[in-house]
Amino acid sequence: MKSGPGCPPAASAAGLNEDSLTLLIVTSKYRPEVCGVGDYSALLAQRLRGLGHSVDVFTAGDPGAAPEPGVFRCAEWTVPAVHDLAEWIRQQNYSHVLLQYTPTGYSRKGAFPPVALLPRLLRKVCPQCRVITTLHELFYVSNVAELRRIPRNLTVGTAQRLLLAEVAGHSSAVIVTTGERRRFVAGLARVLRWQNQKSLYEIPVGSNIAPVPFSGLERRSLQEKLGLAGKVVLGSFSTSSAPKLLLGALDAVRKSGTDACLLAVGAETAYLQSTGKEYDALAPHIVCTGKVPADEASRLLQLMDVFLLPLADGISARRGTLLAALAHGLPIAGTYGRSSDPWMQASPAFCLAPAGHSAAFFRAVQEVAADPARRDALRQAASALFHRRYTWEAIARDYDCLIGTQK
Repeated sequence: MKSGPGCPPAASAAGLNEDSLTLLIVTSKYRPEVCGVGDYSALLAQRLRGLGHSVDVFTAGDPGAAPEPGVFRCAEWTVPAVHDLAEWIRQQNYSHVLLQYTPTGYSRKGAFPPVALLPRLLRKVCPQCRVITTLHELFYVSNVAELRRIPRNLTVGTAQRLLLAEVAGHSSAVIVTTGERRRFVAGLARVLRWQNQKSLYEIPVGSNIAPVPFSGLERRSLQEKLGLAGKVVLGSFSTSSAPKLLLGALDAVRKSGTDACLLAVGAETAYLQSTGKEYDALAPHIVCTGKVPADEASRLLQLMDVFLLPLADGISARRGTLLAALAHGLPIAGTYGRSSDPWMQASPAFCLAPAGHSAAFFRAVQEVAADPARRDALRQAASALFHRRYTWEAIARDYDCLIGTQK
């Protein structure tokens, strides 16, 4: 790429043997900017380096930001920036490019064709380089009804579907993060007769909130500070769940005779106040923390007795909130729906109700909140599931095995 502030030096891979395996992670955003895909890229790079790979990261951001070894930035995602990136990849002779693809990440308009065309471009200018694309998101809108609602959504949604076919169809291999998405992309590959349709893999995301040490004394002190001591703590993380369902669950548990409160981590008070009278009636039993650093979020998560996840499309392994709860071994009461993998409904790690059935969800929360033994069983199952399937060490090993097949 052209020399200048924020551009990678022409010899970033200097000192490596010609046969060395060198990887480049391309991501729309990166730390310190707050972004789930950026966190994912940073943690993936760290673990892959731990397996002996040479890993660089390319992203957009402030070229004047504090330099970080192996991290290179362009000022913003533009057509010239992508063209220069492809040329630089050719010059540096990377063995693999790990493209982190999300349609809205590279452009506020919801679609950015140059990044989707990068695998096709690299096949021409750098045929020895293998592009492995991770599909973090597929579409800006999730169903046909939403496409029809607003003309702009129709245009953007159509463009995103075309770009999905482009980026996935010309990659050497494609990674999806859930079984539901694997089935969809596999069907698309068969219909479009992709040459790489056998190179489709499911590798889950991991949690970007790692558990921090938290002593019993510290726990009691924080409970007292927040007014949670002696209560059953229902918890939520971020604003992905419908506030009316969170408050409805709290109301149902309290009416059943359990002294419960709601701890909303990462949410401002206004998020729950939008429910009006429901919030006013329960306000004395609600604590909203607003946005907090990762280590503080971990301590707050460890105060929760029941983690609430009533999602309109059901729980899914693509949700960072679910992964954070599993990482902390929390009893989870949620919903299953179109985005849930079939095995989740029968998993001992969850207590689930059908999405859209609020009464059933409230009963599920009441059941878990009232039964300490059930909570202990859910904790053990959640921890076992996380360590078996979702640790960053397991994710990096899966990447490592996949990279080994793409040479």
